[in-house]
Amino acid sequence: QLIWDSVKSASARIRFFRIAFGAASDDPVVRNEVTSILTEMFDGGRLAVEWGPVDAQTRKAVRCAFLAILCLETAMPFGGQIR
Repeated sequence: QLIWDSVKSASARIRFFRIAFGAASDDPVVRNEVTSILTEMFDGGRLAVEWGPVDAQTRKAVRCAFLAILCLETAMPFGGQIR
């Protein structure tokens, strides 16, 4: 179980970084993809992230949000909630 959780978290982190540091375009990113990445990445951790937008967002918008989440993750070493 521990290995499976580590693999799932690493996979989510790779998907997160692909959006955060990949090419910014106007292609849509659906809510299910974003929430899946965030849930798997922060599951059981000190941070809880809640994704607000209901509609699909452009990759540029999601990229900005993901980069902000990285900044907040560093700024909140004791954990917290990001909305």
